[in-house]
Amino acid sequence: MLSLSISTGRLLRCILLGAGLAYMPAGTIHSQPEPATEQLGVSLGGGYAFGHTDFAWTNTIPSPVFGVGLHYFSLSFLQIGLDGQVGWLKGGKSGEAESAQTGFKDRFTVLCLSFRFFPGALADNPGRDKVLQALSGIYAGSGLGYLHNDGKANPMPLAIYGSKNNYKNSTLYIPLELGVNIPLARQKKNLFLLNLNFRAGLCLSDEVDGYVPTVTANQHNDAFSTLTAGVIYKFGL
Repeated sequence: MLSLSISTGRLLRCILLGAGLAYMPAGTIHSQPEPATEQLGVSLGGGYAFGHTDFAWTNTIPSPVFGVGLHYFSLSFLQIGLDGQVGWLKGGKSGEAESAQTGFKDRFTVLCLSFRFFPGALADNPGRDKVLQALSGIYAGSGLGYLHNDGKANPMPLAIYGSKNNYKNSTLYIPLELGVNIPLARQKKNLFLLNLNFRAGLCLSDEVDGYVPTVTANQHNDAFSTLTAGVIYKFGL
């Protein structure tokens, strides 16, 4: 009878201990909290902008562009960003060139919402393979952007050129992105990333360069692209 009562007492204590662990909050079981997966980031960068308008590629002049951004790393393979850029687009001849020469200079402002997908981050990498880690920083993205133009186009004598001289206009555009995030340095849970980005902007307008030719050969809207490098400061919530 004594051994039975001892066994019963041990059994009751085990049941009570198991029930207590089952109802204990998960955070109290581990002495170290789990690392946050959701993180925010801010960025600063610059590079060159290129116009792809009614001018041939050889007449496009690379011009500076600067930008800042906010980033939300909601998942390991998804980065949501909202960035603004200020830059210049140039093409053709300057306004001081001889008459009857097409050319434009445009100061543009951009606001862009982008969704960047990192396919390499979906790969299981328990051994922290360096090649997989490098591939996990490569992304492709798209979204929706707003472009405002404040420019000047050389006046042309023929109406078929559709020259607008001094012009201001706005349009939406579809961004298409390719890029990579490269870790530079870590400070506790915070991380500095080098970002290299190429973005093509497919505009929903043909007025970015200040020319709207009426000839049948002009069947496409304007476009532009940016090639930038910057730093993202990524920090945990």
